[in-house]
Amino acid sequence: MMMQLLVSLSENLVLTTENFDKHQVKIVKFCNAWAENCPEFEPIWASFASEQKDVQVGEVNCDFQVPICSKYQIPRIPYVKLFIDGEVYDYMGVKNSSAALSAYVQFMLKPQFVFTDIQSCEQLYRSNYFVLYTPQLENPSFKQFKGSINLCTIKSDTLKFVSINEETEFYSGDYSPESLNYFVKMAMLGPVPEYTHESAKKLNLKNVSALLLNSFEHQELIQQLKNGSFNHKNEFNLVWANGHLQFMFGFGVEMNEIPMGVVFNEKEGKIDSYFKKKYEGGDAMEFMNQFVQEVVEGKIPLTKVERGRRHDEL
Repeated sequence: MMMQLLVSLSENLVLTTENFDKHQVKIVKFCNAWAENCPEFEPIWASFASEQKDVQVGEVNCDFQVPICSKYQIPRIPYVKLFIDGEVYDYMGVKNSSAALSAYVQFMLKPQFVFTDIQSCEQLYRSNYFVLYTPQLENPSFKQFKGSINLCTIKSDTLKFVSINEETEFYSGDYSPESLNYFVKMAMLGPVPEYTHESAKKLNLKNVSALLLNSFEHQELIQQLKNGSFNHKNEFNLVWANGHLQFMFGFGVEMNEIPMGVVFNEKEGKIDSYFKKKYEGGDAMEFMNQFVQEVVEGKIPLTKVERGRRHDEL
């Protein structure tokens, strides 16, 4: 249950280290004096602030409140975060509409709030969002996504989950939290993403299965992975990795050995063991399915890394 506001609301409170924690429910704009976009955002934010009755609206000047901006890892300016009873959510909607900000607050504060049609979702997010059509508004399987993805909920007689991006993707499968999480993750990264520093941040670095290859020579293999069906998607992440000396050195792979399949886990920022198998031809997805199955069945020997290498060094 949401906590009561500790103090009365003011229209747009200037927040500092002294008063930042006084409001348990607040939406905060992070700006500074030199960012060009902050003045453009100001009238939209002011209009939004004047309409709010259920949440404290505030702003932080990152020039003077460095400890706050550092604590909450503000990636760019302007930026908006919502704070609800100790939980912190990043606002990922458009910033040129006070109505979009208001709709976001309503959705986050009132889980039963739903959009009436897909056009309302488009107005809020424009692109790269998910739509949940559901007869049960409090579907527990979807609570894990609150605040982490752009999600619209629409009342419907049937349950359907859709990713709206460059290509509309309809979810098909069981509605367990694990399966839904995999669908969301892959929809955000794209089918069979490249393993990079950025994608590694979004992937759960447990049970990563990768095909090491040369992206210039092996485009056909990449396409086979993207077009195929991975049999172990609930237990393993599937990626392809552009082979380079530093990456392959971590797995004891020579240039003339790629393509090579590897399965590894990350522990405390390091890869301490892995499985590997040489690709000998045929469909790339069939190879990865067979390779991972052999790993699961214990048919591939585990290789220990004598000195664990950090995944961002690979």
